[in-house]
Amino acid sequence: QTPHYRTIQMRNPWPLAISGQMVVTGPKGWNISPAQHRFSLQPGGQFEAAVELTFPLTEVTGTKILTAQLDFTSDQRYQVELSTPLQLGLSDIDFQSSLRLVQSQKPNTTDAVLLCIVTNTSDRARTWQVFASLQGHRRQELALGSLDPGQTAVRRIRFQDVHTALATAPVRTGVRESNGPAILNRKIWLDESR
Repeated sequence: QTPHYRTIQMRNPWPLAISGQMVVTGPKGWNISPAQHRFSLQPGGQFEAAVELTFPLTEVTGTKILTAQLDFTSDQRYQVELSTPLQLGLSDIDFQSSLRLVQSQKPNTTDAVLLCIVTNTSDRARTWQVFASLQGHRRQELALGSLDPGQTAVRRIRFQDVHTALATAPVRTGVRESNGPAILNRKIWLDESR
């Protein structure tokens, strides 16, 4: 949950100079600073724009789209929209999760068991916690302790009487670094776990 810095590179491939502005946008809730950049490029010229990306603590891992809208003039006015995918996640941890329904001890109810498998793929020991929440149920967190490089930990989280909750909402799960800013969020729908 620290700012992420990226550089957007642009090159003018045409034999005419171009000048204009670029506005960078990301998914809803993301903050991109600065979002607007002015440029002026001679033929074959290059331009680099540094951007700082921040996103909500609850942002779910996966492919996200970063978009640049360009409005520039050369021999005439042009408006172009370009986009590129970004993979949001953590490179130093492997997190696998699955969800299954089980018979509850209470009559006529069903529980859900979330299986979380966490492997430290970094080159140093890391301390993590797994978490899970489901609409209408208390959020649960379990410590994994310190995981050495290559070490795996398995935790199970049980939600009681879930049948109606899982029909309309996913389980939000993930891992959080105990003594650092790293967090990974996922949503699991019951249909995805079968």
